[in-house]
Amino acid sequence: MGNFIDLTGEIFGRWKVLRRSNKKSKRNGDGVLWICECSCDAHTIKEVRGKELRKHVSTSCGCFSIEKLKERSTTHGKTHTRIYQIWLGMKKRCLNPKTKHYKNYGGRGIKICNEWLDKSTGFMTFYNWSMQNNYKDHLSIDRINNDGNYEPGNCKWSTNIEQAKNKRTSHYLTFKGQTKIIMDWSHYIGINEAIIRGRIKKGLPLEKILERNPNKYFIDINL
Repeated sequence: MGNFIDLTGEIFGRWKVLRRSNKKSKRNGDGVLWICECSCDAHTIKEVRGKELRKHVSTSCGCFSIEKLKERSTTHGKTHTRIYQIWLGMKKRCLNPKTKHYKNYGGRGIKICNEWLDKSTGFMTFYNWSMQNNYKDHLSIDRINNDGNYEPGNCKWSTNIEQAKNKRTSHYLTFKGQTKIIMDWSHYIGINEAIIRGRIKKGLPLEKILERNPNKYFIDINL
């Protein structure tokens, strides 16, 4: 058997060994238990195996792990903000094949730039860019080139209407030298979008599809 080593008074991480316990560990190997006090605010006292102390398996009452977890989740203090959720959503769409919209983003090659994706600084870089580029709580992240990546040069903050205009699925109609999406033609001629889409499905000619409603004022929104 090896020589007995008295650990009384020794420091192991946050543990300070007070004295040897009268109990013995039921585990094999080093059966000596030591009564230790943690240096955290709670000053937790616990019996710890000598082997776990010497090999630094146990270094605190558990407070250190809890503090590290809190530190990781509160580094920027914005975990519960809207902009943080937007950043998470952007990553899910591009990186997680299990998400509903992945096929329209990551599934067709849309990526996120490294500076916004960095594990330690990505969110704050994205946040700072957003604050410098007119972020408001009613706006959403929008890619200027719908086939381009999420990166500073290809993104802006837009209203829902502006985003709808930029969708790659937007249906454009050209009539009498003017090209507009259905939403804008709807405003222009004063009828509901659904009516225009219904006329398109029926295969009507453009002059019938975009026939104005005589009971509505003509609205020229200069688009």
